[in-house]
Amino acid sequence: MFLDDVSESFLAFEPDTNAYLAGIKSNDPDNIFPLVGWKTGYKNFSPAEFEAIKRGIGGGYFIANLKQMRQDNIEQKFLDYLHNNAKKLVLAEQDVLNIICYPRIQALSLRHMIGHGYWKHYGQNWEKFTPKFYSQEEITQARLHPIQLHYIGDKKPWRYPGEPKSSLWFTYLCHTAFAQEFFEQLPKTIIDLYIKSRLPYRLKSYVCKNPHFIFTRDFYQKLYRKLKNLLR
Repeated sequence: MFLDDVSESFLAFEPDTNAYLAGIKSNDPDNIFPLVGWKTGYKNFSPAEFEAIKRGIGGGYFIANLKQMRQDNIEQKFLDYLHNNAKKLVLAEQDVLNIICYPRIQALSLRHMIGHGYWKHYGQNWEKFTPKFYSQEEITQARLHPIQLHYIGDKKPWRYPGEPKSSLWFTYLCHTAFAQEFFEQLPKTIIDLYIKSRLPYRLKSYVCKNPHFIFTRDFYQKLYRKLKNLLR
């Protein structure tokens, strides 16, 4: 959701440097560790690929130097890499962009893309957001004057109204012609999410997706880890 003028990013981009992309970089690239959960897949990347992913940019908003990309045939390199590595990609488009374009990637100010969970993760005033790649002033400006508020992951406000900064999304929704229709469907959406969160549904869904799960080592490893965590 855009809350401010994006033209700043176009003015900040320096095409004379021959960079392919400019975007928001990680404030703490090494914070990706440990590689567990959804990040486990990054163990399959080479050191050079993983370095590009850590030092690259987020795929939610970026500026592309299309002239330079055409000149260097970058589009074909994107397609070739995707074709050869599709099975191991974690964040598909973001991984491909960073691996092919790194290190010719510039940084934009942090306020160009802020995750909605920052206020929950770092505190209401982002007091736990330690300056590293970005300065304290850049962090403060991002908190007070974000250009884009990015609802990360599957916890979108239109499905999970209790998520941080959902009220802002609903404020804008109420100014549209779709508000009435949305609120009429909201009770059903909430009930469906509740049903899907219950154990019977989750078990049924898992069995349908993994009919031979009892014969796989991965199932027992996951079960062992869950039981181990419960017994701590």
